[in-house]
Amino acid sequence: MERPTDSFKETHNLTLAQEDTLFGGLVSNLQVAELLAIMAQNQSLSYCKIVEVVAETTAPLTPMTDLLTKIPSKREDLQKTEVNNASPLRKRNLE
Repeated sequence: MERPTDSFKETHNLTLAQEDTLFGGLVSNLQVAELLAIMAQNQSLSYCKIVEVVAETTAPLTPMTDLLTKIPSKREDLQKTEVNNASPLRKRNLE
């Protein structure tokens, strides 16, 4: 990961892709931290997903939750089982 400054996100928007599809590119530590926070808050959107992330000047500004929705889970069968078997509080966090 290169070291662009935190202001990098003012001119570069995130792009997410499935594993082994992006080659090269830059992303700031702040952008990665923000993405990880969104993934932690939205476990059902990030469950068993492998993502590659870069920031580009040509990428449209898209909410990170929308970007995560486009990446398929590696274990959709377990995701459905986990949601069905979860406690009410955990189930609310997974949905």
